[in-house]
Parts: sequence; structure tokens; C-alpha cells
Amino acid sequence: MTYKIATRHNLNILLNHSECDPDFTVHVYAPRHLIKEDPTCEALRDQHQKFYILYVEEDWIAHHYVTDVLDHYSWPVVTITSGADLVAHWDGYRPDMLALIPQLRAQYAKEAA
Repeated sequence: MTYKIATRHNLNILLNHSECDPDFTVHVYAPRHLIKEDPTCEALRDQHQKFYILYVEEDWIAHHYVTDVLDHYSWPVVTITSGADLVAHWDGYRPDMLALIPQLRAQYAKEAA
């Protein structure tokens, strides 16, 4: 399995990246009903990209983060972090951004080395 469901209990851990890859982490924020057939998640699975899912209707902290902090209102919202730095974020299905993930991962792996 290439993804992990985030819950209210482990959201703080995920946002602080203590359980995540310290160099590169992908989070997908969306309502539960969108995840199963979502093309963004399918593309991440096809890339064999490890990612974390956060259900925004079940967790007000995750919802607040993407709507009030990142200013996104369409689902899903994807964030990419490297360590504590926010590398990229977008909402909706964005094949152009999804295609950049392997390049971003390689770039940040080089910088970390």
C-alpha cells in the first residue's frame, strides 16, 4: 500500500513530519467520498508515490489548514513538503503538477545529500 489514512489522532504527527519521510512528503486533503475514485490519488498510486490522506470533513484542523492557511476551496488539495518546508500545493486534479512530483523528489533528495 502506498498511502496511509491520517486521523485526528495522528494529524499533528504528520504535520510535524515525525512519521513522514523527512525529505519529501505528499499529503492529500479531501472529503472521504472523493478519495476512492479520485484521479489525483489514482495518479499517485500509479507513480508508486507514498502519500498520506487526510479527511477534511472529519478533522477541522486539516480543513482549517487547507482553507484558511493555504486558501484552497476545491478538492482534493495536495501538499508536498520537504522537511519543514512547503514545496508545492494545489487543488483539483492537476496532471501537470502530478508529473512534476518525481522531479521534485529527485531535486530535494540531491539537496538533502
